[in-house]
Amino acid sequence: MLALLLTFVMHLVLGVPYVPTPSRAVEEMIGMVPWRGKETVLDLGAGDARILIAAKKRYPRIRAIGCEIVPTVWLLGMLRCFIARANVSLHLCSVFDEDLHEADVIFLYLMPGLLKRLLPKFQRELRPGTLIVCRTFALPGIRPIRVQKVRGFGGETNLFLYRWTKKSRATSAA
Repeated sequence: MLALLLTFVMHLVLGVPYVPTPSRAVEEMIGMVPWRGKETVLDLGAGDARILIAAKKRYPRIRAIGCEIVPTVWLLGMLRCFIARANVSLHLCSVFDEDLHEADVIFLYLMPGLLKRLLPKFQRELRPGTLIVCRTFALPGIRPIRVQKVRGFGGETNLFLYRWTKKSRATSAA
């Protein structure tokens, strides 16, 4: 009971609700990436780590890293990684504390305000060519290279694929 109360309070205070990504959306998000199989993959706001676990199972040689700020949700993710025997690093930290310099692929399902606040961090840390897959909410001011609809809880939602470029960096600074 205390864990549920803590999770609820953290979500209210931080404005980061825990909304699990449906399996179909997980598969579609992973399917949007043109994999080579050795990428460093980050999930910012990883929740229960389901995207990282699924990507790691499909591409065992990737390096899978996630961050989650809500301790009870992070613990759930750690438990899921253990049960799945998935070699996933799941950090208990803010998305702003995660180092993005080595990322080849980033998965995001974050609220629009948080996405906007992340753009300066992307400007500082992302290399050109980094792929970003967003569920539901687009990166503000940046044109996706692909938009795909997927059925989820309560209907369809959009998935957005971006390739970070110098132009992305300039556009997001505006």
